[in-house]
Amino acid sequence: MKIKWDPKILENCKYPVYLGVTLDRTLYFKKHTNKLKEKLFNRNNLLRKLANLKQTALTLCNLTAEYCIPVWARKDWVALNRARTKVGRTGDNLADGRLSDNAACLCEKQTQTMDHILQGCTLGPSCSNEDLLEANDAALQWTLWWRDKI
Repeated sequence: MKIKWDPKILENCKYPVYLGVTLDRTLYFKKHTNKLKEKLFNRNNLLRKLANLKQTALTLCNLTAEYCIPVWARKDWVALNRARTKVGRTGDNLADGRLSDNAACLCEKQTQTMDHILQGCTLGPSCSNEDLLEANDAALQWTLWWRDKI
């Protein structure tokens, strides 16, 4: 398709950037999140080489990850924050608040805690605390699986 604006023919841009967000046709923002993932990965590698200060790395990565998160769907963002702060609607938390009589997990573990569903539950993917802070692919897969459950 050729579109003319005054005497110029406008070029088609496959991935336009609007307000710093790389858009695509399906609005999944895959190109944008991949670009930010690479930025985080490079930043982490540089920090590992320079200093082994975990807090410095996490602080700098959180800034970039927080920039990336608003592109995620609200459900995913909420689930990620619940997992980061360990206040999700797990069986343990629901039983403590007397909203449920049963604190057991569906995988037949005695108590369903946030740590259990992050790393020990066989029902879905696992994820570490570092993955949650970096908002990487493992965190995204975990969030997509658990977002309607916690």
